[in-house]
Amino acid sequence: MPKGAFIFLAVFPILFVFPIPPQEIKKIERIKQEQLKEEDENGDPKDKESGER
Repeated sequence: MPKGAFIFLAVFPILFVFPIPPQEIKKIERIKQEQLKEEDENGDPKDKESGER
């Protein structure tokens, strides 16, 4: 097994030991709401499914 894979497998589980703080989750939710408001104010929300780029 390559050394990089071994290091990755050793470090990866450690990431899940530390949960995401609730403050960060609230920030992300607020940012998403602000983006939705901006799209509503513009009147033309970008639709990813319609094929517009």
